[in-house]
Amino acid sequence: MLEDYFDGIGGGEVFVAPTDVILTDEDVFVPDLLVVGDPTDVTDRAIEAPPLLVVEILSPSTRRQDRGIKAARYAELGVPHYWIVDPDHERVEFFRLEDGSYRLIASAAGAVSLAHPTWNGLVLDLGALWT
Repeated sequence: MLEDYFDGIGGGEVFVAPTDVILTDEDVFVPDLLVVGDPTDVTDRAIEAPPLLVVEILSPSTRRQDRGIKAARYAELGVPHYWIVDPDHERVEFFRLEDGSYRLIASAAGAVSLAHPTWNGLVLDLGALWT
C-alpha cells in the first residue's frame, strides 16, 4: 500500500527491515518500515538522515521500547511521522511531530479503512494487515 502511494506521488521511497537508519553516532535504528523523502539521504551504508516516516510493528518484546524510548528519540531527532502497528490489538496509530513531540493524529482498529490526514489519498485497508 505504501509503495503504491509514494511511488505514485513521487514523494518517497519505501524501505523494509533490515535497513539501518543512522541519525547520530549513537543513534542507529532498524525500523520495521520507513519512507525516505530525499534520495540523497540514502547512502551505500544506510539511511543517514531522519526519514519522512518510521513504522514500528509492536511485539511483546518491543512494545514498551517502541512506544517509549524509540518514539522519544525519533521525535528528538526530527522524524516527522511515526506510526505504530499493534497486531495483537489490530490497531494502527498515526503520529505527527509537533513542537518536538508526537501528537496522535489518527487511529483505528479492526478491519476498517484509515485515511491519513496529512497525505491526501493515502488510505490503509487495515483488514488486509490482519489476515
